[in-house]
Amino acid sequence: MDEIVQQSRAALAWIWRHALDHQCNPNRIHVCGHSAGGHLTAVLAATNWLTFGQDLPQNLIKGICAISGIFDLEPIRLCYLNAVLGMNATVSKRNSPIYDLPQKGMPLILAAGN
Repeated sequence: MDEIVQQSRAALAWIWRHALDHQCNPNRIHVCGHSAGGHLTAVLAATNWLTFGQDLPQNLIKGICAISGIFDLEPIRLCYLNAVLGMNATVSKRNSPIYDLPQKGMPLILAAGN
């Protein structure tokens, strides 16, 4: 899980750093995801970008939409899915957005589907 989160952060940092090379505005980055993608969306929104890269703005993400996200990984750790993920309690908590909320003032949509 740590590696998935790290790779997602690295990807978003790359997008911000290279946005102008691709005629994109780095000041209009929004992130959206469903289920596991909703989880990563929330994790990215809570990232302290200044500690991830000194050149990155703290408000790198301007808004998020997390659809049916997995915001607490503990139930995943306690079920059969953890056979693949291999999380312990520390990893589960460290990567659960419920314990690390996004910056204040960030527009967000948290939606649940069924």
